Amino acid sequence: MKAQIIDQVDSTPGIHFRKLQREVGCSKSTINYHIGRVESLEDQKIRGYRRIFNSEVSKSDRNALAALNHSPRGEIIYYIDEGEHTLKQISGKVDRSAPTISHHLKVLQDAELVEKKDSYVLNRSAAKAVKRYASDILDSRVDGFIRMWE
Repeated sequence: MKAQIIDQVDSTPGIHFRKLQREVGCSKSTINYHIGRVESLEDQKIRGYRRIFNSEVSKSDRNALAALNHSPRGEIIYYIDEGEHTLKQISGKVDRSAPTISHHLKVLQDAELVEKKDSYVLNRSAAKAVKRYASDILDSRVDGFIRMWE
C-alpha cells in the first residue's frame, strides 16, 4: 500500500487527498498513517484543499502544481502557451463558459502561472519552474484516460 501511495504522489504532484484515496483504494486513516510515516511525503493545504507532495517538490512550486492538477487549467495553459488571448478567445477555444474560464484564470494567476496585461499570457519563468514535473502530470492524465476506456 505504501508503494502505491508513493507512486501515485510521484506521478501526480499536488494530488488532492480524496483523489489519492480513490486512486489507491484505501481508507483515510491508511493514507494519513502513511503520510505521517513516510519521510518523502508531505501534505499542505492549498486554497482550502489538502494536497499531497513528494518532499522534494519545492514550496514555491507547490501552488503551481496544485493549480495544474485540474484538467481545464491544463487546457487553458496549453492554449495560452500559443500567445496572448482574451477571456472570450480562451472560453471559445477551451469550450467552457466565460465565468468558468475566469475562475480558472484567477487560480492560475494566484499560482503565478498566468499574467494579465491587456490579455492573458503565460508567465514563462513560473512555467519553466514547474516544467520538470510536466511529464509526470501528463503521464497520469494519459493513464487516467486509458483506464476510462478499459
